[in-house]
Amino acid sequence: MTDSVDKKTRTLITAKLRAGYTLIETLIMLAIISMISVLLLEAIRGATSSGIRIERVASRSIGQHLDMFSLRTVIAGATVQYLGLDDVMVGSGDAFSGRTSTPIGLSGLHDTTFAVRLQTVDRETRLIYSEGDSEWVVKAWQDAAGAFLYLDVGPSWDPESERRWVSSWPQEFPADYHYSPNPRAIKLSIVSDGKNEAYVFALPNTATPVIRASDLFGGGRQ
Repeated sequence: MTDSVDKKTRTLITAKLRAGYTLIETLIMLAIISMISVLLLEAIRGATSSGIRIERVASRSIGQHLDMFSLRTVIAGATVQYLGLDDVMVGSGDAFSGRTSTPIGLSGLHDTTFAVRLQTVDRETRLIYSEGDSEWVVKAWQDAAGAFLYLDVGPSWDPESERRWVSSWPQEFPADYHYSPNPRAIKLSIVSDGKNEAYVFALPNTATPVIRASDLFGGGRQ
C-alpha cells in the first residue's frame, strides 16, 4: 500500500516538473524577448525620427524659406573630406559648398552635400541654401551687396600662424596632408542702405578622416 502511494506521488511530481519550464529554457525565452524588444524599439525610434524630419521639411516647404539657425546647424556639421573628392569644402566670394553630417532635408539622414550661394534677382540679394534637389531662401536684402569670407588659422601644429579672413577656399596647406581642411569659420558680409551686417558661421568639426594606405605612399593627393 505504501509503495503504491509513493509511486503515485513520484509520478505526480514528475508530471508537474515536466509541465513547467527549466531555468535554461526560461533564460532563452527572456533573451529572445529582449532581442525582439530592442529591434522594435529601434524601428519605432527610426520611424519617429523620419516623421519628425518629414514634418520639418513640410513646414519649411510651405514658404520655401529656411531660418538662419538651421543654416548655422548645417554649416557647423561640415565634415573634413579626403583630397580628390568632389565634396571637399570649396568657396568663393558668392558661394561655397561641402558635406555636412547635419542635413536639413530628406536627401540623407547622415552625411549629405550642400551648397550656399548669394543670388541677386530684381535688386533683391538672396541667401540661398540647397541640398540635393531641394532649395530654400534663408534671407533676402533689398539693394544690397554681399560676399563670403573664410577664416584661415593655418596649420593646427603652428600656434604662431596668422589668423586671417580670405576670399576663397581652400588655401595652401602642407604637402603631406591627405585631406582638405575646412575653414574655422565663414563670414557673410552684407552692405545695404549704407549699413554693414555680418553673419559668422562657425565650423567646429576639425576631425580628419583616417589615413589610407594610398596616402602613406603619396597617392592621396591629386
